[in-house]
Amino acid sequence: ALKGLGLQRQDRVAIMADNCHQFVEAIGACAKGGFILTSLSTKLQNELTAIVTNARPTAMIVSTNYLAKVKPDWDFIKHIISIGKGSEGVMDYEKLIAEYPADEPASSVEEDDILLLYYTSGTTSLPKGAALSHKAVLANAVNTIFSRQMTAEGRNLIVHPMFFSAPINGTMLPMLYLGCSIVILDSFDPQTFLAAVEKEKITHVIVAPTMLI
Repeated sequence: ALKGLGLQRQDRVAIMADNCHQFVEAIGACAKGGFILTSLSTKLQNELTAIVTNARPTAMIVSTNYLAKVKPDWDFIKHIISIGKGSEGVMDYEKLIAEYPADEPASSVEEDDILLLYYTSGTTSLPKGAALSHKAVLANAVNTIFSRQMTAEGRNLIVHPMFFSAPINGTMLPMLYLGCSIVILDSFDPQTFLAAVEKEKITHVIVAPTMLI
């Protein structure tokens, strides 16, 4: 679908969404198509325009509840794709991908191509971009698998916001590499979290100290 919209290798795709399976699909699509995925924090206010203007994405995938954050003057964004019901000038994610075959697409990706573009918190100045190549992402996944003794029987729970690097590079991508099961919660709630761990027999999860407390 992204290739069909005219995106070229190393074009940027921004995503602003709560935790959802479409987020995982977007990472896989960018990895396969040679595009660069820039994840945007849903909490951002003033820094958002600075980040988007610096990244200059060609396409943006955004949950319906965050469409209001998209500014009309971001005219470098050629395609806005909504997770949820679309509107005028906004494509519906599910309808868009349904228009294209599920066949393996042609792909030409080099190991030094950028896959993920994260932005720092900007505590001392405006946020700065930090790029991860395919080679870096894969090396991190392999090292994480060995250091944490992950196996294909592992079961990963994602509860941290997926716009952070930690849940993506810390557990999700290594466990996808192994073919593990991945369970996604859209937000953190202690009771829901504990119930999911028990029901889904979770073996790996990344949480912040505040969550543990």
